[in-house]
Amino acid sequence: MMDPMSSLRGLAVALAFLVVAVVPAGVRAQTPAESPGPASVFSTGMRGIFLGSGVGLAAGYLVARGDGWDKDDDWRTLGYGTAIGALAGAGVGIGLGVADVASPPPVGGMYLQYMAGGATFGTAVGALGGLIGWLSSNDPEHILFGAAIGSLAGTALGAGLAVLEHRRRMPARLALTLAPVRDAAGVTNALPALVGRF
Repeated sequence: MMDPMSSLRGLAVALAFLVVAVVPAGVRAQTPAESPGPASVFSTGMRGIFLGSGVGLAAGYLVARGDGWDKDDDWRTLGYGTAIGALAGAGVGIGLGVADVASPPPVGGMYLQYMAGGATFGTAVGALGGLIGWLSSNDPEHILFGAAIGSLAGTALGAGLAVLEHRRRMPARLALTLAPVRDAAGVTNALPALVGRF
């Protein structure tokens, strides 16, 4: 028979995963078409805090469950993971916000949006995989384990997709050069030309 306190702990951690994973996806970054300039550095920092706290919570859970989920110190590990992740996320968010202000076009919000979307998707898929594990082994902690793994993997996947999207959105590189051009008489002349890499 499972301990009721263990069930409550599992429910509390699952609820925390849900809140931390869903909130960043709800804080949607504006696209450049919706906004004339980059988002505020501090709003980007706040999105980073939410995302980082979710990643930190997932990492803290994986560390805490390494020797079983029985000790009172496990809650402290979750707290440390969440706080360290939030601080790291704030730094990343502020850094992306400053980069947006320093060199347009703004892409920091896009990075955070892709990573938050990946974290939410990964948490959902991981929790569903954990649900299958729970049904086959009668251990509900599989749901939390799957959600934690999915959250971390989804965040990494979102970051990778954001890098690819950023490369796709980069403006074309233009260069001034001389190009050979034939006139109507068949004479070749060197004329200035603008060449682009798309």
